[in-house]
Amino acid sequence: LFAERKGPTILYRFPLARRTGLVRETADELCRRSYDDGRRYWNAHAKGLRRQLKASGLSRSEIEKEMEAYSQAVKFEVYAAFEKRASR
Repeated sequence: LFAERKGPTILYRFPLARRTGLVRETADELCRRSYDDGRRYWNAHAKGLRRQLKASGLSRSEIEKEMEAYSQAVKFEVYAAFEKRASR
């Protein structure tokens, strides 16, 4: 269990789209903002996430896949929030 390992360290990163707290927090933030302000927020938020993913060593294509899945997860949460409001 505690034997010394040789070779490169392997880091397993949790997918953005599965980070439920981050997805919901982002969706909530977008729902509170106007359309234009929400677009500015999303662009800045996505830029920061892309920077983090690049720093963690992901390739451009891996980053695009992560961001697409994350975007879909956030979109689903935004739609769910609007659906919930409409059904009240």
